This record gives sequence, structure tokens and C-alpha cells, in this order.
Amino acid sequence: MIDFFRECVTCIHNTDAACLQVMFKGLVTYDEFVEVSEYEFEMIRHYKLKKCFVNLREMSAYPTGGQDYVKNIWFPRVIKEGIQMLAFVVPDDIFVKVSMVEAHDPQGTLTIQYFDEENRALAWLADSKFYI
Repeated sequence: MIDFFRECVTCIHNTDAACLQVMFKGLVTYDEFVEVSEYEFEMIRHYKLKKCFVNLREMSAYPTGGQDYVKNIWFPRVIKEGIQMLAFVVPDDIFVKVSMVEAHDPQGTLTIQYFDEENRALAWLADSKFYI
């Protein structure tokens, strides 16, 4: 399966950390947000991934409707597809950070950690006890 590259987002299979790695940058439209999410679900299934890394540090904010999408569609789907560990790298801006964390209210058994640095988040996932 090929990796997903757009101006505002990339989605790759990180073999070193055995995870799905998603990195947002700048403004993302709702349609782009949904498009990459659908691709994420496909990659999780294809590679049978248990871990996911999402870097929101350079994202301006969720698009209009994005918070509801994350809470009501994205989280239930990644859990259903088998994700058990999730590492978020969040922005420094307190208002953007609060907005993003408020959208992260998953149901189910999912371990979530928030980080300020990409390297620490990836190391946490790479060192985890989940094996594919």
C-alpha cells in the first residue's frame, strides 16, 4: 500500500515504530480531513496496526466539523480497526491544544499519551509492548 501525501497532511506506515504516522500542517479542509481519515483506516487494516502517531503540532486547528468527526467517527473507527495505543504531538498554543484535546474522548480500551516532541512520542510507541 502506498503512503498518502498532500500539501497539508502525510500518512505513512512507520516500520521502525510499527505504527501509522500522520502529520498535519497548516489549514486542513473538512474534506481533506475526511479523505486522509479514510486512508488511515485502510492503512490500519492493511498493515494490521495496533499503534498510531498523530502530529498536530503544525496544524492550525481542526476544520469546522472536525472535532465532531474525530469524536464521533474517527475514534470509534480506529478502535474498531484495532488501534490500541495512540500518541499525539500537540501544538504549543493553549487554545488550539484545548480544542484538540476536547475532541479526544474515545470510548473503549485505548491508551493515549500527549507529547510536545515527535521523537518522544515515536520512542514511546516503539518501546511499547504491542507487537504486530
